[in-house]
Amino acid sequence: GNVLDTVQALGLGVEATRIVKEQRDIAVLVKIDGFEMEDITQLKRLPVITRKGEIIPLGETADIKTYYLPSSITRLNGQREITLLADVSGSISSLVSRLRSKFTSIKPPEGYSIEFTGQYKTLQKTIGEIIFVLISALLLIFLIVAIQFHSWLQPFVILITVPFSLVGAIILLFLTRSGFDVSVGMGAITLVGISVNNAIVLIDYFNRNRFSGKSFNESLFSASSIRLRPILMTALTTIFALIPIAIGTRMESNVFQPFAITVIGGLITATFATLVVIPVLLTFIPERFLPFEHEHK
Repeated sequence: GNVLDTVQALGLGVEATRIVKEQRDIAVLVKIDGFEMEDITQLKRLPVITRKGEIIPLGETADIKTYYLPSSITRLNGQREITLLADVSGSISSLVSRLRSKFTSIKPPEGYSIEFTGQYKTLQKTIGEIIFVLISALLLIFLIVAIQFHSWLQPFVILITVPFSLVGAIILLFLTRSGFDVSVGMGAITLVGISVNNAIVLIDYFNRNRFSGKSFNESLFSASSIRLRPILMTALTTIFALIPIAIGTRMESNVFQPFAITVIGGLITATFATLVVIPVLLTFIPERFLPFEHEHK
C-alpha cells in the first residue's frame, strides 16, 4: 500500500481528504514535490517507506520494466482491432487495389488479418445499390416507352444511347484521373435520364410524321433536322452549366466535380448517338414493326 501510494503521489497524487467549500465537495491531493522523473532509472531511485519505517529506493522493492501497451482496446464484431485512418486523395477503390497488391507480400502472424473498411465498404455497398437503381430505371423506361410507342423494337433503339453515354463518361473520367464514387453513380443515373429523353424526342417526332402519312425517309430526315436544335441546345446548356463545377478548384467543389465530369462526358457521346446512331438503326427496323403502320393503312 505504501509503495502504491508513493507512486501515485509522484504522478496524479493521492487523495488525502475532502473539504466542503461554498457547497462544493473538493478533493485534497498530496503530491511529491521536488522529484523529477525523466527515465526509468530515476523512478528506481524513488524513496519509499517500508512497514518498519525505513526509507529505501523503489528499485529494491520491485522490478521495474517498460511495457508498450495500447492506450485503449477497441473491438469490431467481437474481435480486437487496430484502426489506421487515412485521408485519400483520388479514387478510394484504386487506392485499395494498390494496397491489396502491396499487402500480398505481407504475411500477418497467426490470428491477425487485414481488412479494408470505413468509406471503402460503404462505397462498395452504395455501388451495388446504384447498379440496382440503374437497372430498375432502364426496365421502367423500356416498359413506358414500349406502351407509349406501341413498339417493342423502338425502346431498344432508344436505350442504345445509354451505353454510348456511359462510355463517354468513363473516357472523360479516365482522362481527368477521377475515381468512381457515389457522385459518379448519381451522375450516371442523371445521364441516363437526359440521354434517353433526347432519344425519345427524336423518335416521337419521327413517329408523328409517319402517322401523318409521310414516307419513311421523309419522316426520318424531318425528325433529324427539326429536332437537331432542341437536342443540341439541351445538351450544350447542360454541359456549359456544369463546366465551372468540373474545372472548379475550390475545396467544396470536389464533391460535385466527378458528377459534373460524368454528365459532361456522357452527354457528348450520347448526343452523337441520338443524332447519328439512332437514325441509322431506325433504317434497319422493318416497317411492319414500326408503330402506327396499320393505322396509316
